[in-house]
Amino acid sequence: MSFPMNNQPSIPPATYHHHHPMANHGIHGNLLEVTVVCCNKLKDTEWLSRQDPYVCVEYGSNRYRTRVCTDGGKNPTFQEKFVFSLIEGLRELNVVVWNSNTISHDDFIGSGKVQLATVLSHGYDDTAWPLQTKTGRHAGELRLIMHYSKTRKQLCSISSTICCFKFTPGLDVFCTAATFIHNISLQL
Repeated sequence: MSFPMNNQPSIPPATYHHHHPMANHGIHGNLLEVTVVCCNKLKDTEWLSRQDPYVCVEYGSNRYRTRVCTDGGKNPTFQEKFVFSLIEGLRELNVVVWNSNTISHDDFIGSGKVQLATVLSHGYDDTAWPLQTKTGRHAGELRLIMHYSKTRKQLCSISSTICCFKFTPGLDVFCTAATFIHNISLQL
């Protein structure tokens, strides 16, 4: 142990512990809620009419797709929420924006990678992420709002248990389960 100028023993940096309440170790199986809000200043793939964009969000082997925003043009809005079960070691989403065509193949507008560091450490992230064309040029941006909570997985599994109780004869069982959940919610 070394003694700096003030004659106090210094603690090696490795022993300092900065613990944030949302520290991102042990994320496997916890839930990430992703809301696809809108796109801004998208590259336009249509010449004669307004483009009809939609967004694909991918995490691991899970893929979700928004509805098509008909005539959404360069600034479509979606407001669609998706929930992903997190995988240890996988800290980014892949996003791709397409223009829907009825006759020909859909046109690629842009893609990007969404880093999860902020939402995993703070529980919330509201960011407009840049999109790029296949040649690396700017293709607009995609706004996502993400929520992460370590307690959310427990609440979801408990609320799915309630759904089972709804179909079970006997109101007493359902009321007991509802009271149980209410008590757990108050303790969180």
